[in-house]
Amino acid sequence: MLPFLHNNNIRTEPVVWTETAVPSGLEAVIVRSPWDYYYKHAEFMEWFKNNSTDGTPFFNSSSTIIKNFNKIYLRELSERGVKIPVTEFIEKGGSFDLAGYFRANGSKKLVIKPLVSGGAHKTTVVTSDNLSESQKELDEIISETGGMVQEFLPQIHAGELSFLFFNGKYSHTAIKIPAQGDFRVQNYFGGVYKKYPEDEKLISEASEILKISGEDTLYARIDGLVINGKFNLIELEIFEPALFLHTDESAAANFGKAILERLS
Repeated sequence: MLPFLHNNNIRTEPVVWTETAVPSGLEAVIVRSPWDYYYKHAEFMEWFKNNSTDGTPFFNSSSTIIKNFNKIYLRELSERGVKIPVTEFIEKGGSFDLAGYFRANGSKKLVIKPLVSGGAHKTTVVTSDNLSESQKELDEIISETGGMVQEFLPQIHAGELSFLFFNGKYSHTAIKIPAQGDFRVQNYFGGVYKKYPEDEKLISEASEILKISGEDTLYARIDGLVINGKFNLIELEIFEPALFLHTDESAAANFGKAILERLS
């Protein structure tokens, strides 16, 4: 993507948020991969607010990014008709009884995760065998950022789909396949990323989710699983997602063109 921009006379300058402020005089700031932000959430929020208020355009916008920090946005999308897994949202400082939930719902397997996190950080599968340990983990998560308790979807073993959109236009689809016996799709857990054939029906469903969100995005990644023929949203990634540009030969140019459109 950088060669494309450089060939179009766009100069780029990397900025590491833990090392420096955003330099002055930039035409725009593209927030891409501050993948340690959830370890230092308060510090990142302060840095972000201090550096996104001088009039320099941020992509995605600061309001979009701040809204996407907390996965409570999934509840809001669900209320607007977007299909998501069965989920209980517990805001920071609340409480949740895992054992009671298991009994009341006849659950066999659940997933717990923080409301503010990335890369499967503190994401754990809960069964009747590890309820006590998982309750302690969930209590800690809730005290730090708030948490989520979701139904476990076995379809994850076949792979999670990611639909990529630049300036609201579809670019490409990737599939993230977890390692054998795992449910986490990240490559550092053994997951692999591949190009996925275009499926017009699923692309349309993913596009509709982006429209329902109401966000004006330079980049957006819609992650989910197909269950009974219907796309279920796992996450709407509009803050710092990997874009899987390597999985499609036109993806980098698509992203570069979208950036040029924003700068024109």
